[in-house]
Amino acid sequence: MIHEGHWIWAQTLDRWEFQLWHRGEPNGKTRENCLEFGSHWNYTWNDAHCDDKKHFICEKP
Repeated sequence: MIHEGHWIWAQTLDRWEFQLWHRGEPNGKTRENCLEFGSHWNYTWNDAHCDDKKHFICEKP
């Protein structure tokens, strides 16, 4: 079972050890279950809607 507020890798379902959230994030609760980052947040993390079309990053094993 996946719990709100627990961020995991899609491939392994392991919880993240490292976090770099922007101040006040994550703040979307059940509405924002994907992560984005960019220069707007000084390359820190923001939770976002999963329906938003963005570029993606692949996890390297």
